[in-house]
Amino acid sequence: MINKHMFDIDGTITRIDDIIHTMQEEFPDFKLEHYTNYDLKNSLVANGFLGKSSKFSTGQFLRKYPLLFLDGVPRNHIGDYFTTIHKENHHIEFVTARYHTDERYNYTLDWSNKHFPNIQMCRSNLHFIDANAKHHHVIKALLDAKSTQTKTVVHFYEDKSETLFNTIEAYKRMNNLVDLEEFGELRLYLIETPYSPKQITEDIKVVKCWSELL
Repeated sequence: MINKHMFDIDGTITRIDDIIHTMQEEFPDFKLEHYTNYDLKNSLVANGFLGKSSKFSTGQFLRKYPLLFLDGVPRNHIGDYFTTIHKENHHIEFVTARYHTDERYNYTLDWSNKHFPNIQMCRSNLHFIDANAKHHHVIKALLDAKSTQTKTVVHFYEDKSETLFNTIEAYKRMNNLVDLEEFGELRLYLIETPYSPKQITEDIKVVKCWSELL
């Protein structure tokens, strides 16, 4: 049995406190409870900080703070969880939607090995993938399991619920064409944030703190 663990980084492995503190530089009254939508502009509009016609751009705002995500602070107990599954010889990889440059990739690699030296991230297990394509990476692991006839459990961890919903739909479509369940099992985890939806399908496990999985 092979266990493959795929982790988003920003907001999943890392805390979102730095995002709140950075937002407060331009919106001093913005607090954690105001971060109600994954897109920062939508959160600002929904909570009365901006009008709907505002020209504020989440992308432009984030580009003003290039290290905001690159130097993220790991969540409590995530290192303990990595140590636990690493000792069990589980495969660990990071799947991030950060836009790719060689400099940003190398910075992320250095950051990973600084905070989690026991798991030794390298180019084979650090992937920069567009958020709308992450589900392809997950499903491919299940297709590989069927191709090699190797029992495999794929664990996918995200803070963005839409990505998990897309993964469920992609899994259902592919499973109708190819019997993925014969050799593969998919387990999905949503890391809870203020922008998590109130209702979650039973296909997804909601994780409030990484210690719950220890």
